[in-house]
Amino acid sequence: MTNQQNIARMPERRPGTRFPAASPMPVARIRRREVQAGRGGRASDRAWILEFEPGSRTFVDPLTGWSGSADPYRPIALEFPDAHSAIDYAERQGWKWELVEAPVREIRIRPYADSLRDLLVISTSPVALAAIDGGSPMVAGAEGEAREPTVDPVEEADVESFPASDPPAWTGTTIP
Repeated sequence: MTNQQNIARMPERRPGTRFPAASPMPVARIRRREVQAGRGGRASDRAWILEFEPGSRTFVDPLTGWSGSADPYRPIALEFPDAHSAIDYAERQGWKWELVEAPVREIRIRPYADSLRDLLVISTSPVALAAIDGGSPMVAGAEGEAREPTVDPVEEADVESFPASDPPAWTGTTIP
């Protein structure tokens, strides 16, 4: 679905009241709630947010350093369960609205067997085994002479940092 918008058919009302707006209202933007990394997964990505386009620029207060704005509609963000209820609400209020559809997220499903296969290949590769044993395997060259293999920096870092997520079991210090 592309961006949709309307032309308000009713007289505009101030948000939260039944009184008409004294000045022209900014366009209400209806969008899907963004999924934030590390904030509990995709449980809240079904919600839709109605907020107004910025009517004025922000400024920095010289005394406190806080940012502010003369736009009274900037802090208003209404949450709806679906886009149709947000559109209905905006039309009942007489607001011009614009529906901004979020890009479709592509979910890549990787089977667990593929992950294990990759670990098996890494753990049996000559470069990884040489890093574990401390030696360096010799690889035959084009004319049959032995030469050093090329070391993949990603494989080397993987082998070197294997228990990176495990804390040390004992540090040898005591806390008084």
